[in-house]
Amino acid sequence: MVNHFQLKGSILSYQISWEKHGVVQKFYDFISAAELVSCNEDIYGDSRFDSIHYQILDLIDVRAAETSDTTEALRVVQRVAAIDSAAAKTNPNVKIAVVARLESLGSLASLYSSELADSPWVCEIFETVAAARQWLGAAP
Repeated sequence: MVNHFQLKGSILSYQISWEKHGVVQKFYDFISAAELVSCNEDIYGDSRFDSIHYQILDLIDVRAAETSDTTEALRVVQRVAAIDSAAAKTNPNVKIAVVARLESLGSLASLYSSELADSPWVCEIFETVAAARQWLGAAP
């Protein structure tokens, strides 16, 4: 499932791949707050969400992120963490693996992980999908 949206003149895209025990969110090129929230809403609104055990957030192919304004980037991370904390009440058994190479994305992922401190979800950051899958115990 690849979704394309028109927002302020640019096309946003991501792919959601449902697996037997989890879901992979793959983002391409440029990642925006609207795109990240939209992708999460698609997942949490799907009946399969209630039975998954992991999410892989694959940011390997992201070349740029909407992070130029530090204050806004922090607000976005806090908003996504709040949405995810609410989703954790529906399914508390989810481990999140964030795969990122851009330093800015890794920093935001670390902040996201700390924002989930009071959540039953666990989040770790990896440089490869293979390492993330090993941590999750999830075969492709």
